Amino acid sequence: MLPINRILIALASTIMIAAYFLPIWSIELEAPQYPEGLEMFINISSMSGDIEIINGLNHYIGMDLIEPESIPELTFMPFILGFLILFGLLTAIINKKSLLVIWVVLLIIAGIVGIVDFYIWEYNYGHNLDPTAPIKIPGMTYQPPLIGSKDLLNFRAHSYPDLGGIIIGIGGLIALFVLSYEKFFNLSAARKLTTVLPLFLLIGCSDNPVPINYGSDVCDHCIMRISDNKYGAQLVTPKGKNFNFDAIECMVNYYLQNNGEYKKYITDITNPGVLIPAEGSFYLISLKLKSPMGEFLNGFANLNTAEEYKTKFGGEIFNWNELLEKFEREKTHNNKVH
Repeated sequence: MLPINRILIALASTIMIAAYFLPIWSIELEAPQYPEGLEMFINISSMSGDIEIINGLNHYIGMDLIEPESIPELTFMPFILGFLILFGLLTAIINKKSLLVIWVVLLIIAGIVGIVDFYIWEYNYGHNLDPTAPIKIPGMTYQPPLIGSKDLLNFRAHSYPDLGGIIIGIGGLIALFVLSYEKFFNLSAARKLTTVLPLFLLIGCSDNPVPINYGSDVCDHCIMRISDNKYGAQLVTPKGKNFNFDAIECMVNYYLQNNGEYKKYITDITNPGVLIPAEGSFYLISLKLKSPMGEFLNGFANLNTAEEYKTKFGGEIFNWNELLEKFEREKTHNNKVH
């Protein structure tokens, strides 16, 4: 994920902490005998406001008493919100798109379950009436609105998210925006076309290389922005899915870690921006020739050019298979050391 998106994820998670200190939802009752209105606030772990007065009025029409200590949701909601906040922060720290997807799905599920649970509570509250109540109106129920306004006898009830709930909603929208950006907008130009235009489906299924957008595409191994067009590399699956890399060493390490069938492409440093088949190319490792990730590894389309650079800068030349063997040996050695 891009650094700005990780910051947004951390921000979305952090602002939700405000819901521990601010009301999530509010219900207001207006009536001529109460010119200032009656208010009830639902917090993350409690309820507040004019609850005693509301309970006194509800007694006459047979509605249950509102007793916050008997509402189990107020006990476990703080833990659910805390889990979602921590999961979001871990997503920003670990920097894995799969965690972002899981987090957004959890936020959506929590939101839907919360709204449905609130509706059920309101339904039971307004329909389960005491048959011995002093005031009985046949067929009349007193379910408050889920969101919006509603007339109940001589009262007008208003139900809306309060500041804490609004902040949670903003956090969820930020998370959804980041996921949408990562999934649909942070793609190479060709991948955007294959996503948006079915006309380009055949192109999307080709295992030919796709031009790398230098300056905007991100390396699929080290998650750094790909900026230098002398070092770009790419793996392409038989179905046309491409993985971009900012250096040959990143591509080789990714290839060794993810067994699969790929077409492999690298860039000849003498012909920047053009991807060529990796298996027919040659590679020079020279301490006098830098590469983005510090392996001093550079690619060449033909052996003569590689030898010219070796004469000038020193080092050792490898073909593709020899290069893989070298990386595998180093990987095995490092594993033994650790």
